[in-house]
Amino acid sequence: MKNQTTPSAMRDTTTKAMQRVVAYRQKIRRRAYEIYEQHGAGHEFEDWLQAEAEVRKEAELTEEEICLLLDAEIKGYEEATEADEAETVTA
Repeated sequence: MKNQTTPSAMRDTTTKAMQRVVAYRQKIRRRAYEIYEQHGAGHEFEDWLQAEAEVRKEAELTEEEICLLLDAEIKGYEEATEADEAETVTA
C-alpha cells in the first residue's frame, strides 16, 4: 500500500517549516544586531554576512525549509529591485 500524505498533513509540515525559517531569520537578525553593537555603524553588510554564516553553521534546515528560505529571499530581492526601479523613474 502506498504512503499517501493528506492535504492536512502537508499543510502542517509546511507550517512547521515556515515557522523554522522565520525563527532562523530572527536568529540572523539578532546576531547581526549583536555584531553591529560591537562594531558600530558602517559595517552593516559585513555584520549581516557574518551573522548568516554563524547561524547557518548551527542550523539544520530540511530541504523544504531551504527552498522556502530561498524563495523568500528571491522575492525580497525582486521587491527591492522593483522599488529601486520605481524610485529611479520618479526621480
